[in-house]
Amino acid sequence: ADRIAIVLSGSAGEGVQSAAELLAEAAILSGLRTTKKGDYPITVGTGFSLSEVILSKRTIDYSGIQKPDVIVVTSEDGLARVKGMLKPGDSTLVIADSSLPLEAGPNVVLRDFRGVAGKKGACLAAIGFWLQRNPVITQDALREATKKSKHAESLLKSIQSAESLAA
Repeated sequence: ADRIAIVLSGSAGEGVQSAAELLAEAAILSGLRTTKKGDYPITVGTGFSLSEVILSKRTIDYSGIQKPDVIVVTSEDGLARVKGMLKPGDSTLVIADSSLPLEAGPNVVLRDFRGVAGKKGACLAAIGFWLQRNPVITQDALREATKKSKHAESLLKSIQSAESLAA
């Protein structure tokens, strides 16, 4: 596809915005164009955290997402925020933490992202998992994007933890 719309959703303070930033940076390193838009309550550290990321081979004229291609959800707060986007029989790929009350199916993949990467690394682990199955961006580009962070070591561990969930 020329354009992939991704929604990342979790709890505030659990690295959703950072994971979205790293995904966008990795896309740029891979020669793609990207947009990133965050949505979270004004109260710091409570409630949901949602980010919309668009990856495209072409110029992005509209940065809104009306129907995501991929939804990554890692917490109850995040699930409550994206519940309206989840429709039975929809083609949207949902990658979710296995602790959430969702039923696995052809387009719903459940894995223990929080268990292997912790609550702060779950979203990034889920992105790493998605990229293993859909190499729109290389794992190397995602790892390269983490190198600028002061938390690079823990970020790399989150990405690597997804490898154990690939089966």
